[in-house]
Amino acid sequence: MRTIQSLLGASVFFPHEQPSYAMIVDVCCKGEQVDSIVVKPKHWFKREKCISFASLKWIDGKWTVEGKQFTSDNKPACTVRFLKGKNRLSGQPAYDERGETVGLVENVYFLPETGRIVGYEVTEGLYADFLSEKLVVKTLNKSL
Repeated sequence: MRTIQSLLGASVFFPHEQPSYAMIVDVCCKGEQVDSIVVKPKHWFKREKCISFASLKWIDGKWTVEGKQFTSDNKPACTVRFLKGKNRLSGQPAYDERGETVGLVENVYFLPETGRIVGYEVTEGLYADFLSEKLVVKTLNKSL
């Protein structure tokens, strides 16, 4: 199991392209699935690119992209991004099955093999975070 926060800032290697690496700057989700990642090439004046999560593999201790899997050169076509945009997931309220707010989304847990989201780490505020452990809300195959 991995977290989206652990992906952010990581390098992605492209064995058959120039430039051969980029940095992960955001993650796109559709429903309860990590759909794609947004990378920024490590060159000036290069735009963000969106890569299908299915083409991303953890090989020899690094993220590697198999083949040419860019879904777009501009804005990613996804419903929810983790950090940026109007529909960003980070900082949004998380609700329990009764519809009551349990906190704000701080991180997302997912399975790296499939991209399936399995839980959300929520914060109840700075004071509550100091007094108790982190709260992880498991998914029930429903979106937040």
